[in-house]
Amino acid sequence: MFKKISFSILILSFVFAIFSNISPVNALTADMELSTLKKGDVIYFDASGLDWDEVKIHIWKKNADGSGEAYKDWNNSDSMKKVSGNIYSYTVPEDMTEGKYNHFLFKNSDGTKKTIDLGFIKTGFAYKCTHTIESGENVNKLEGYWYLYDKSEQEKLLSEAKKYQLDKEYYTKDSYGDLDSLIEEASTKLNNEIVMEAEKDEKGNLTYKYYVEIDADLEKIKEITDNLVVNKEILQNKIDEVLPKLDETNVYTKVSLDNLKNEINLGKELLEKDNITVDELKNSLISIDDAASKLEAIPVVKEDVKISENPKTFDGILGTLLFGIVGILGFGFAFKKYRFNFR
Repeated sequence: MFKKISFSILILSFVFAIFSNISPVNALTADMELSTLKKGDVIYFDASGLDWDEVKIHIWKKNADGSGEAYKDWNNSDSMKKVSGNIYSYTVPEDMTEGKYNHFLFKNSDGTKKTIDLGFIKTGFAYKCTHTIESGENVNKLEGYWYLYDKSEQEKLLSEAKKYQLDKEYYTKDSYGDLDSLIEEASTKLNNEIVMEAEKDEKGNLTYKYYVEIDADLEKIKEITDNLVVNKEILQNKIDEVLPKLDETNVYTKVSLDNLKNEINLGKELLEKDNITVDELKNSLISIDDAASKLEAIPVVKEDVKISENPKTFDGILGTLLFGIVGILGFGFAFKKYRFNFR
């Protein structure tokens, strides 16, 4: 009985030591817990501020009775690989027995400097030391906090969410909500250090579950993007705008009007669907606009007037000319005769 109680206290003390520097707060998403190491897991260590020529990781299994079983002995602990700057990484090898090892610590090459005992939670986080413990069972050990080093997963989710901003005008305001501000806030957080935090229950007690606030933000963003509603009113307004054109049968050709009518009908069918995509909406708008812009006016037929085909008009003109010529000649002849007789 005593052993069981002592072990429980030991475990609680261990977990508290790991995250004692973190300010626990309530979280919307706290799904990370301490777990055993498995092949492929990546552990990061931030050696900023430490004058270590090498960083090693010592891994072991702590048994229920308090005994331990090291993955490798203390002097042969694995060296960590320098990633960049002060960041080192360690990838759990293929030969490590899965589900067995649950503890590790970081140390310098000769083991004279080391961190407190730590537990694995999730790939992508780096441990950074902030101070040396000055008293108690962990005296002279380094303590710090975990922060999100590999942000690729979060960056990918945020990048996907930003694509919806490009089509903001096609969604209903109610469904789009405050997506822009949420994305802006998440972007700002991703540009800064993201510390792992511990969850508390309603009474303020630690639940021993952990999270990063950015995940809660991305969860809100995903909830909005998964439930965006396309604004079909935009398509209805476009149909109402061009519909009167169909009545202008004396202005446009039947073929071009039929083409516009067909696109309008397709748009109406789209409006009948419960859910439509932005691409469907945009394509319908483009097709209707294209058909409306290609309406062909009925050509005006002009009749050619030929003089030879209107003999009445021609004869009238010709008769007038002949009459005028004869009159002029007759007048000239009479005048000449009169003038001669006068002499």
